[in-house]
Amino acid sequence: MPTANPKEKIVDRLKLAVKNADYDATGEIAQEALDAGIEPAVIMQQGVCDALMELEHDLFGEHKSWMHPRHLMGAESARRAIAVLEPSINGGDGSLGTVVLGVPSGDPHDFGTKTVALTLMAAGFKVEYLGRDVPPSRFVQKAQEVNADIVGISCYQTSNFKRIEEILEMMATLKLRDKVKVMVGGSVITQKYADKKNVAYAPNAAEAVKLARTLVGR
Repeated sequence: MPTANPKEKIVDRLKLAVKNADYDATGEIAQEALDAGIEPAVIMQQGVCDALMELEHDLFGEHKSWMHPRHLMGAESARRAIAVLEPSINGGDGSLGTVVLGVPSGDPHDFGTKTVALTLMAAGFKVEYLGRDVPPSRFVQKAQEVNADIVGISCYQTSNFKRIEEILEMMATLKLRDKVKVMVGGSVITQKYADKKNVAYAPNAAEAVKLARTLVGR
């Protein structure tokens, strides 16, 4: 059986530390990975995103994730690694396209969305990250301003479904729906909801990259 090379071992250690909620280790290992010359995209995808995906699967199987102590601790461990990686991930070179991404007004949560933003950047997308509590009109204005290929909307509260609908209505009025793809995600979003609104759905950061590539034909 092939033996993992030293760089793979570092990434595997980071992945395990995130899953085990080893807060003190994740930032240190992320820095070690950067110092070893590992691409931030690889560290982000394989060391952080894959760890969170596996943790969610271990806890919830194929069901939607919900509040669970181990899940929250894993997310905090990932946050500490991301804080180290973020300065090494610039705005993305835009080789795959431009994504406008944010959380609509009324919703104060954005850790998952920021993880998606950094993962997309590391993969080669230019990301205009709007942050959280963003007015629906801002999504549309920014999409026009930067000639976006994709608008990404995260939603963590069912009360914010109305905000998603407002964004879609504005885009339809301005005839952007045929030119700009829309993808949604977040703890309260389901594939059924996305299908109903005729938008694309990604359950996590890793899947968001795959989906974004598909939406831009890459």
